[in-house]
Amino acid sequence: MGFRIVTIDPLTDKRWDDFVQNHPKGSVYHHSAWINLISSTFPYTPLCYALIENKTDHFEGVVPFMVSSGLLKKGRLVSLPYAAYCDPLLPNERLREVLEYTMQDHQGPLRIELKLSADLAEVPHGFEREYQFVDHTVDLSGDMDVLFGKFHNSCVRRKIKTAQKSDLMFRFSDCEKDIERVYELLLSLRKTKGLPPQPYKFFLNMWKMLAPLNMFYAPYVTYQNKIISAAIVLIFKNTIYYEYGASDPAYQKLGCSQFLIWEIMKFGRAKGALTLDLGRTHSENQSLVEYKDRWGGERRTLTYCYLPKRTGIKSTNGVIKAFAMNLNKRLPKSFLRLEGEFVYRFLM
Repeated sequence: MGFRIVTIDPLTDKRWDDFVQNHPKGSVYHHSAWINLISSTFPYTPLCYALIENKTDHFEGVVPFMVSSGLLKKGRLVSLPYAAYCDPLLPNERLREVLEYTMQDHQGPLRIELKLSADLAEVPHGFEREYQFVDHTVDLSGDMDVLFGKFHNSCVRRKIKTAQKSDLMFRFSDCEKDIERVYELLLSLRKTKGLPPQPYKFFLNMWKMLAPLNMFYAPYVTYQNKIISAAIVLIFKNTIYYEYGASDPAYQKLGCSQFLIWEIMKFGRAKGALTLDLGRTHSENQSLVEYKDRWGGERRTLTYCYLPKRTGIKSTNGVIKAFAMNLNKRLPKSFLRLEGEFVYRFLM
C-alpha cells in the first residue's frame, strides 16, 4: 500500500496546520489552536489521524477527532466538538478506509459523530445520517454596495440605515474586561432562551489562544456607553465565522444587531475574507433561518453522522427539558452560570 494511517499530535507536528492551511476545505475548526482550545476547556482529548504517503512522507489527508470523558458522552469520538462542521480532509476514495481504521484503533466503546458540510456517499455502512441543521454563507468577494442591495429591504437595509443615523458605535474588545462585558450579554440571551450558558472560561480561553494568531475578535456595538449588541467572530484563511451573537432586546428598534453584522462584513472584507459564515441553525427554528436568508447568502444543509444509530428521544425527556428551560428562565444569572459550568464540564 502506498499510504499509511497514523495518529498525529496536531499541537506538536507542524505538518498538521500546514496541511489544513493549504487544503481547500481546511477550516478554523481543523486548526491545532481550536483543538487545543477545546481540550483545554472541556473534557475532551484529541485523537487525530493523518494519511501519509509512504515514499514522500507527506500528508495526504487528516481527520481530527476528540474523545469525550463527559459522563453522558464518555468514550465518544466527535469530529469536532463545538464546531458547526468539520469535514474529513481526505480524498473521497480514502474516507471509508480511514474511518474503518479509526473504528478498529479506538479503545473502548465505539461511538462516532461526524459533522459534514455536505452529504457524502463514502461514509461506511451503519452510520445514521441526520439533516437537522442548516448553515448560511454570504459572499463578500464582490462590490459591497451590490451586496448591500441584496439584503432584505425592511428587515436588514432599513435597520442598518436607522442604526447609522443613531448614536451607535462599533468597537472591538481589547482587554479581559471587554470579554466579560460581551459574555454578560451572551449570558442574558441564554437566560432568555432557558439554556445553560457556555462557561466563561471558553470565551476567555478563545481570546487568549486565538487572538494572538489574529483568528479571534469580539466586536460589539454601544449606545450611550452601554453594550447593546455583541458577537464572537473567528477568521481563518478567506472566511470570517460569526460564532456567537446577542443583542439587548430593549434596543432592537435601533437596528443594533443588523448594524453589528454589516460592520463585521466590512471588517472581514478589509481583512481579506471572501466569505462570511453566519453559522448553523436548527431547521425547526424557522424564524432564525428566514432571518439569515434575508442577508442574501446561500443556505446549505449540514449532514451529521452517528455510529451507532441514536435512539429516539423519549417523551419524558421532552418534559424534563421543558421543565429545565422554564426553571432556567427564572434562575438568577449567577446560578445559571454555575449550572453552565457543571453541564459543560461533566455532561457534555
